Amino acid sequence: FSLLQQQFGPRVNYCRSRTNFCEVIDQASSKWNAIKVLADGWGIQTEEIMAVGDQENDVSMLQSAGIGVAMGNAPDHVKAVANYVTDSIHEQGAANAIEKFVLGHPPLADLDAHLVTSRRTGT
Repeated sequence: FSLLQQQFGPRVNYCRSRTNFCEVIDQASSKWNAIKVLADGWGIQTEEIMAVGDQENDVSMLQSAGIGVAMGNAPDHVKAVANYVTDSIHEQGAANAIEKFVLGHPPLADLDAHLVTSRRTGT
């Protein structure tokens, strides 16, 4: 990353979204910024948005959404910014979170047993 920072400085964001994959994007671009533009256009409040992610490039949306859900396979620093942590991608984590928080149904699996209290909310 140091070579990229020397070349582009603060004009771009850098993140590793997989072990061998580096993303370089404009400073003003993020998954959250895209979600916010759509939500504003449709009259959806931030508190009504749930974001699910598992990598560094998901941090902005996990921090900003009304409910940020990190996948169980996410790195610890990504889990730390989420409100909740669900099962891994291989254990239907996203589906379990959608069942619980969006549809209000009992989760496909026992999601409550896997939810982790977030540092952000303290609940």
